[in-house]
Amino acid sequence: MKETLQKDEAQEKAVQFTEGQLLLTACPGSGKTTTLLRRIHYLIKEKHVISSSILMVTYTKAAAEHMKKRYAELYGEESGVFFSTIHALCFRILRQYAGLRTDAVLQESEIRPVLYDLAKKDSSINDREEFIGDFLSDVTYLKSRRLKPEEIIPVSVKDKNQFLFYFNAYENYKKQNGKIDFDDMLLMTDDLFQRNPDILHTLQNQFRWIQVDEFQDINAIQKDIIYALAGKNGNLAVVGDDDQAIYGFRGAEPDIMLEFTKDYPKAVQINMTTNYRSESEVIKHASALICHNVTRFQKDFLGKRKETGNVKVHGFQTRQKEIEFLSDQVHQLMETAAPEEIAVLYRKNSLANGIAEEFLNRGIPFSCRERMASRYAHWIYRDVLTYHRLANGTGDEEDLQHIANRPQRFLSKRCLSAYPDQKRMIAILRSENKEEWQIESSIDNLNDFFSLLKQLKHAGPKETMELLEYPGDYTGYLTAYAEYRNHDDQEYLSIFESLKEDAGKVKTFKEWADYAESYSDEMAKASKRNDGITLSTMHGAKGLEWKYVFITDANEGITPDARASEDRAKEEERRLFYVALTRAKDDLYILYSDRPEGRKAPPSSFLAEIQTTLREQKELETKQLKTNLISKIQSDPDYTAEEKQMILSALQKEKERKQRKKKHR
Repeated sequence: MKETLQKDEAQEKAVQFTEGQLLLTACPGSGKTTTLLRRIHYLIKEKHVISSSILMVTYTKAAAEHMKKRYAELYGEESGVFFSTIHALCFRILRQYAGLRTDAVLQESEIRPVLYDLAKKDSSINDREEFIGDFLSDVTYLKSRRLKPEEIIPVSVKDKNQFLFYFNAYENYKKQNGKIDFDDMLLMTDDLFQRNPDILHTLQNQFRWIQVDEFQDINAIQKDIIYALAGKNGNLAVVGDDDQAIYGFRGAEPDIMLEFTKDYPKAVQINMTTNYRSESEVIKHASALICHNVTRFQKDFLGKRKETGNVKVHGFQTRQKEIEFLSDQVHQLMETAAPEEIAVLYRKNSLANGIAEEFLNRGIPFSCRERMASRYAHWIYRDVLTYHRLANGTGDEEDLQHIANRPQRFLSKRCLSAYPDQKRMIAILRSENKEEWQIESSIDNLNDFFSLLKQLKHAGPKETMELLEYPGDYTGYLTAYAEYRNHDDQEYLSIFESLKEDAGKVKTFKEWADYAESYSDEMAKASKRNDGITLSTMHGAKGLEWKYVFITDANEGITPDARASEDRAKEEERRLFYVALTRAKDDLYILYSDRPEGRKAPPSSFLAEIQTTLREQKELETKQLKTNLISKIQSDPDYTAEEKQMILSALQKEKERKQRKKKHR
């Protein structure tokens, strides 16, 4: 072995459990990856298991490659074990037993342009790239749960018929081109097992020992495939942390892990509860949060490191003040720490831009784990420019069709075809087969539209933004579109406010265009860096660790997300915040502001939960200390009866004083 490994009793039990079913729950920083590799090594070297009969299933391709490489580093040799994602495993099975062609699997890079062309013709979709991502997540969700498209409530759009239109187009494209997607591979593999028990039996004999990592993120179809390969009495070891199950939107079902011992009644459960990563204050706060979840394994969360560390919570009046404080602290830390030891985490990617901009202005190096788009690449900015072109006579028919019903003015394509002849447009509206009040409303809207364009004609950037807000009611359109796309409107409104703020810095649209180009170039360069402070969403940070972690925008409505109204969704949000907390090794900073996205929002309820639990624990500890002290005094022969009574009386008075204080609080 090339390096010394930290070991504990739970790890040793897991390594040496080699026959039957094993459920291994692993808290953050408990060494689960190393334990899985040590178990593989133990099977091969101590139990003389043939390496090719061991299947190691990972959540991502990167994880499979990392584990394979890490095994070689630890033991100085290739393992011969099959490290694979569930999708790669199914592809291999279908290629061998069902004749699946290598080019038959639909890549996302192939289908995205097809869906983009469809969305381009759909005037109701603005954020086409994001919509396509949401749509593909909907597809994965319904297939992973074996649902019909009519049975789900899509996230991508509120209109189910519109979702069905895209879904049918997607499926027709695959059929016409002889393609299957990654979700189809799982369904086909499961079907193959059910129709061909001989093939399943062959594979069961081939993979006599199966290990599955990140089991909390498994879905129903993946479970069925794994369980079929293992058989009712096979050697199946699954490892995960139910408290880190954060992919419900992809169809993952944490209940599968919680019910493992029901599916396998003879299974042994081992809890790896010792964290080797974080200092005690981080662990204390994380534990105080996650205990509020009901649907979980009840377990301890212990720390191995002796240092205390720091957890600091700071609130600010504005988000800009929050970002300035963040930048000050990061700059100060960089005097003694490498930038790569520092991370800034946030709930959603749209919150990164303000941070990145401040870092750019201060020369703080950073890298982004997710693609960071400039606000000038956003469709809202394009809408502003479209209004400007149309008002100044440089727009075309496409511009008119694009903007005329933003907000909804109920102006038909036939009506718009007569632009800019206002009288003719009104005549067309009067000829339409609608109720009289609807016609009059559309005419009023049309007149307001022409009035707005007239006001915008000679307006500069700042005045344009103000006019679009009122009387243009463009922000009302943003709120309506957010509802249509099942999004939080503050995400769009905050982008509009940022553009409005930028518009106040320039006088002409030429100056604004130059500023936008420069800003976008700087953001693009910064986003390509691989070093510096890490900026990441909470989801993107899973599995990683840093000495110093800042969590920004810890506000209600952001974390937890405003859409997480049901208990199940709220618990997943709590798990996500727990993941963020446990990325910190030494110091953790939690920041919030009174107006994080342009509107007033209280601090996250998760912060109150943590403080409540810590206070209750402290009161319990104090009570226990007093009980122990009283017991010791009463049994100590060195105290006289009178002295004992005096001490006990003083303790009782102190207790009564605190109770009165608590009552009046």
